[in-house]
Amino acid sequence: PKQWYPLLGKDGDDSVERGEVELDFKLMHNPARVKVVKKTKGLIFKRVIEDDPRPTKLKTSVKKKNLNPVWKEIFDLKCNQDNDAQLEVVLADYDLASGNDFMGKVIIPIKPLAHLRPIRAWYTLGDEATGLPDGVHMRGQVELVLRWFHNPDTPEAREARRLVEEAEAERRRIEEELARLAAEEAARDPRAVERRTLDELYASTQHSEHAGDGWKKHKHWTGKAAEECENGERFGVTTTMVEHPTKGKLKLVTQLDLSMNHLSGEIPTTIGKPLSLQYLGLSHNDLYGEIPESISTLQELVILSLRSNHLSGEIPSCIGSLSKLRYIGLSNNELEGAVPPEIGQLKNLVELKLDHNAFQHIPDEIIDCSELQHLDLSYNCLPDLPDLMSMVKLRHLYLQNNELKGAIPAFPYTVSQLDLSDNELSGMIPRSLGNLLELNYLNLVGNDFMIPDEASRPDHEMCISNNPVRIYDEIREFFINLGFNV
Repeated sequence: PKQWYPLLGKDGDDSVERGEVELDFKLMHNPARVKVVKKTKGLIFKRVIEDDPRPTKLKTSVKKKNLNPVWKEIFDLKCNQDNDAQLEVVLADYDLASGNDFMGKVIIPIKPLAHLRPIRAWYTLGDEATGLPDGVHMRGQVELVLRWFHNPDTPEAREARRLVEEAEAERRRIEEELARLAAEEAARDPRAVERRTLDELYASTQHSEHAGDGWKKHKHWTGKAAEECENGERFGVTTTMVEHPTKGKLKLVTQLDLSMNHLSGEIPTTIGKPLSLQYLGLSHNDLYGEIPESISTLQELVILSLRSNHLSGEIPSCIGSLSKLRYIGLSNNELEGAVPPEIGQLKNLVELKLDHNAFQHIPDEIIDCSELQHLDLSYNCLPDLPDLMSMVKLRHLYLQNNELKGAIPAFPYTVSQLDLSDNELSGMIPRSLGNLLELNYLNLVGNDFMIPDEASRPDHEMCISNNPVRIYDEIREFFINLGFNV
């Protein structure tokens, strides 16, 4: 708690007035993890545990002069699984003079998090007493990502880990055996391998929370129809006549598009078995877990679209082996860490969409993607960028809502759309922007730039303050000085 304490003498003597000191104590626990994605001002985490009447309070930093702040802060709290602990999230409007003003609260039970899957959701803020909406005041919402991590040092956790390791070893043994059998079968009939892969995909993604029984559309995926039909007759599956190394021309699966179809579960490792697959589209579903490394066997893959799911972990480095990839869409997931340097091996990549994740590093090797035209890295946790000047085919670059600091870096002259809004950039708007001869959209909102009093106006849609504006003729000179042709 934060409060003022009177100063005492060496032996605790309080006969002489010595003044006061203000102290703020915080107790940090580990390892249950709570990640804040987005919130309003003054977010506090509170742990309530039966054997400890004193709640743990943690507080985020304060975002000033921002009505739509984004927090990318992680807090760890210790909590037992077998109690009725709750997480209280309190939002307050920071006020240095008179104290913070209460804005809303939400109470979240901890125990349901113990299934280990991350939960990302918007929570409606309630009143101060119950944390529930009262039907009168509209207090808004806060978006949180919550995940339970077991403490690896307890005897129970060690035993659980041993059992998991044994199960994992058995799973690997079974997978290796199945892979051996699949290879033998593929040599006889690759269509049978594809059929089994499709059947397993259907079986492993039926855990839907949506109304109904799993997939939204599943024509020829179940029952007798699935047994009797060709693979290409199933909903979302396209087959094409392909030259097989040993079987001649066969109709094999080349496209699998099950986007927006209520798939829920982990992507099975067998997804890498349709070796002729060129298009894999599983976007806008409820898939979770990590991206399986078995995708490295899809050597014909051109388009990989896994956007708007709940995929977590890091991008597997084996993605660099998919040399024919032209499009990667991983937006709106829960991926984190560093983008692997192997991304630079994708010489044919044209579009890379990694926005709305929690990536913290982009490797220098990305400049080796010499065909890249569209790069979306917005809404991540990037503190810096590699030098992109050599990417002379890059046209669209989106970097908003990151943690970029310092001056605006230089960009390739080919860039036509550039969004740097809501970072921590500062200093003068550089003259190098005048070298972007194709530029028709520039957004610099939410930074700390200095703009000269002189002015100009190119025929560009600009956004340089807290509101989008079109720079009119009376402010021409500034952009003329930057080199724009006006």
